Amino acid sequence: MYHQEKKRQHRAHFLVWSLSLGGFIPFGLLAAMVVTDIDFSIPSIFTPLQLFIIWSAVILTFLGGIRWGLALSVNPPNTTDLLLCVIPAIVVLFSFGFAPETYLVLILLIFFVIHGVWDYLYLKYSIVPDWFSGVRLVVTICVTITQLAVFLSLK
Repeated sequence: MYHQEKKRQHRAHFLVWSLSLGGFIPFGLLAAMVVTDIDFSIPSIFTPLQLFIIWSAVILTFLGGIRWGLALSVNPPNTTDLLLCVIPAIVVLFSFGFAPETYLVLILLIFFVIHGVWDYLYLKYSIVPDWFSGVRLVVTICVTITQLAVFLSLK
């Protein structure tokens, strides 16, 4: 029984790392396209920068969803976390129509850093496995580097 549980935990750990790093691939590829300004001839109605911003917004919203689920997992639900986890998505959504792309990337960068630090500090003390905060830290660092590279290339 103990061996089977360890095996399931190992598979889950591997899957989370794989999916997290796989989710980083679009950040890396799109950031490379934006920074190098090389036309990779990918048929799309969006520019690489626009795709980078869209992917960033999608992932930021996904991270908020993780936090939403964690906030609901305790009884009573953590209302502060419920409120805080939706703020980045709301700000980014409204920024889409009003902020130039350079500022939008900066806003995303700031929220990814805040979310990463919040997750790293908080997740160690939550119901998720201990190793998950490490996954979030590594992926946050990688995403932050791409966000920063894209932002600096736009100046």
